[in-house]
This record gives sequence, structure tokens and C-alpha cells, in this order.
Amino acid sequence: MVRGLLCLFVIFVAESADAQDFTFICPEVEIQVDSAVDSIEFTVLPKIWANGAPGALTAGYAMGVAHDPTAIDVIDVENLLPFSPAFFSENLLTNGWSVGVVFDFLGSVSVSFPTPFDIVEVTYQTEVGYLDGSVQTTELNFSNSLGSPPVTNVVVVSGASAPVALDDGSITFRSGSFVRGDVNSDGAVDISDAVSALASLFLPGTDAPGCLAAADINDDAGFDISDPVYLLGSLFVFDAPDVPEPSTCGIDPTQDLLSCFEGCL
Repeated sequence: MVRGLLCLFVIFVAESADAQDFTFICPEVEIQVDSAVDSIEFTVLPKIWANGAPGALTAGYAMGVAHDPTAIDVIDVENLLPFSPAFFSENLLTNGWSVGVVFDFLGSVSVSFPTPFDIVEVTYQTEVGYLDGSVQTTELNFSNSLGSPPVTNVVVVSGASAPVALDDGSITFRSGSFVRGDVNSDGAVDISDAVSALASLFLPGTDAPGCLAAADINDDAGFDISDPVYLLGSLFVFDAPDVPEPSTCGIDPTQDLLSCFEGCL
């Protein structure tokens, strides 16, 4: 009876591995940048998720992500597990990176990933001249051909390599420079911007402003009727407060989530 149970267990593990119960996820990231800079550093957090077998215990993994070397360089890959693995080896290449990780050589440490977990922190740098003020996107693709010998994307389960599903990502760079109040992006702040804001808010079929950060005239991290009212007050009411910075082409001094598809140069 015990022997039969053991056989069933082994069969279940083998079928689970073939079913790709694990997924490697590379996020889709948007980064706002000052259009005046030549290059920036930024980080990406790839994830592991046992989406098909939340309780499955892993003993290690191998991961490789390729990128366009004309757009970005990889600078560093750091472990994000809450402990130091017995083996952590990273390989930084011109067109990508790979890591091989063993949690514990004696098999006494195992990890489950019932929810997507940030497994490593990868630091990249844009190539000088790649950022030109326009919206640009470069892909991050999981690859089984990086390095020599190449590293295959797998997790280690019950002493064997289990295949993984691969969910690629991307990095989109947007110009973060703008003039607050220049809603229609014509290079000036005047009554036409208040009209554009009101039209965008209340006239069906009118496009949203190309730079929501510029349309956030009162700098309250949103775009609504209070913004054109604020601008009209600033333009025509004596002693009304000025429109907050940036009053010339620059980046937002306050942090919010408003996008800027049409930056200034």
C-alpha cells in the first residue's frame, strides 16, 4: 500500500513539471525621464510564480533575460530572497543576463511561490543617445540561449528541472519634462489651455491632454474641473496663486502617477 502511494506521488510530480506549473514574469515598466538627460539607471524586478502548483517546493532556479544592446546595458543582478542562497552565480552579457541559484546544497532549504515573488533586482542603464525625448519601448525577453553553455529557464523541484512558462516584459521611456498649465502643448500657458482642458473634460470625442502632468494645473495629482478653474484664476484674478512649477520645461518636483506622452524639449 505504501509502495503504491509513493508511485502515485512520483507520477504526480512528473506530470506537474510537464504542465509548466511555474511562470517567470518580466514586468512591463514605464519610466518618465527628463528629456535633457543622455542616460539613466533603472531597476527591474523579475518574478517567479507557482501559478499551477502554489504549494510546490523549489530548491533553486535558473533564469535568463535578453535585451537590445543598442538600447540598454545590464549593470548588476542582486538576490531578493530573504536569505543568502548557497549558490548564486550571475552572468552579465552585452545582450542579456542569466543567473543560476541553489538554495541549499543539502536540500534542507526549499521555497514555494504561491504568489508572484520578486526574485532578483536587475539594474540597467540606457545607452548614451538612446533617449531622444520621444516615447521609446525596448523589450525584455526570457531566453534559453544566453551564455556559453546557454542557461535554460527552469526551476528545481524534487531534484529535477521543471519547465516554466515565460511571460516577457518591456521598458517604455517617456519624456517627463513639461510646462505645468500648457495643456494644449503649444509652448505657452494662456486662456487657450483652460479652454482645451474644459473641452477634454466635458466635450464628447475630445482627446485627453497629451501630458496629464501639465494638465494637473493645481498640482493635486489629478486632472478635473478644478484645474482649468485654477488656471483662469491665476491668469485673471488679482492676487490669485501662480501655477505651480515647473513654469519652464522641467520635471515634476512632486511625485505622482500622471503620465506625459508629449513632453517639452
